[in-house]
Order: sequence, then C-alpha cells, then structure tokens
Amino acid sequence: MVLESIDRRKRDEPDGKKAALEGALSVSMAVTASTATSLIVFLPLIVGKKSDLTTWLGEVGVTICLALVCSLFSSLTLIPLMSSRFLKPGTVTLGDVATFEIVERPQEIRRQDRKVRVGVRATYEGEGWQEVREQVEGMMNAFDLPGGYSWSWCIW
Repeated sequence: MVLESIDRRKRDEPDGKKAALEGALSVSMAVTASTATSLIVFLPLIVGKKSDLTTWLGEVGVTICLALVCSLFSSLTLIPLMSSRFLKPGTVTLGDVATFEIVERPQEIRRQDRKVRVGVRATYEGEGWQEVREQVEGMMNAFDLPGGYSWSWCIW
C-alpha cells in the first residue's frame, strides 16, 4: 500500500524524496491502524491468563506480533527510502507489462456460437481513456488471427 501511494505521488512530483515522504505520510495512519488491529488480536494471548494452550499460542503470538511490528517499521521507513532512490519516474506502457499471444488451448479460450473469441479486459483510470481504447483496438486489429477467431471487449 505504501509503495503504491509513493508511485502515485511520483507521477505528479518530480522530486523523488518529496514524493516518497508524501506518499508514505498519506497512508501511514491506515497502515498503522491495520497493524494495530492485528496486534490487538494477539495481545490477550500474550498477557492473559496462562495455561498450557495459551502459553504455546502466546509464543506464536509474540512471533507474529514481532513480524507485524517489523513489517510496519519497514513499510514506513525502508520502503520510502529505497523508493526515493530506486523507483524511476515515468509511464509504463502496455507492452512493458504484457505480451500478446494466441493460445490454442480450449481451457483458456471461451467458445461462443461455435467461434473462438478473444476477450480483452482492461482497467484504466484517468483522462484520455478513449485514446487508450483506440490504441488497444488498433493493436488487436493488427494481429492476424486464425480463421474463426475474433476479438471483442468483454464486460465481466
């Protein structure tokens, strides 16, 4: 969650250190609250009345609580530090994260009206979505699909 917030800030803020600080601060309360609720679940096992079962569960609870505290520490300190130095600004194109491939296995292709259809599903937030849709349509139309194959936008 912290890294995503920092990445979102980096799109608008050219200074990596400022983007990392603002991104981490914007979600720090939510991350801390989430960790605290998980810690509260194990607190009665650690400090409550001791029996054979609670002693064993208490030891497990201490381990889990220690891991949660370390995770909180790293998400609010180490992740912003490393992202300010190593996370590069810029946009990610569809070709950077996905490859297009025609797959001929029936379990991966839906049959509809005895034709094989390729469904395209995408999530895009922001302005200019119509241009992005036109670009994807151009890319899909450029593929030489085998006979009987077609593609369309899917609504799931």
